[in-house]
Amino acid sequence: MTILVKNKDEIGDLVGSVNQMVNHLRKSVEQMMQASNSVAASSQQLFASSEQNTSASQRLQKLFRISQLELINKPKVR
Repeated sequence: MTILVKNKDEIGDLVGSVNQMVNHLRKSVEQMMQASNSVAASSQQLFASSEQNTSASQRLQKLFRISQLELINKPKVR
């Protein structure tokens, strides 16, 4: 929203300044929304990566337990 400037006096200067402020605020809000969307996308990627790491860690832990059991149950050769 901008106000049409008709006066060339102090009021016209004030209206022009208000119009500039509104434009700057609009651009700032747009940039914040873009940054927010970028942060949200990064957050989703980090969450997915964390889930994959958790799954891999659980599989490794299971394999480690199995290998420990195999070593314990393995007959000793003399």
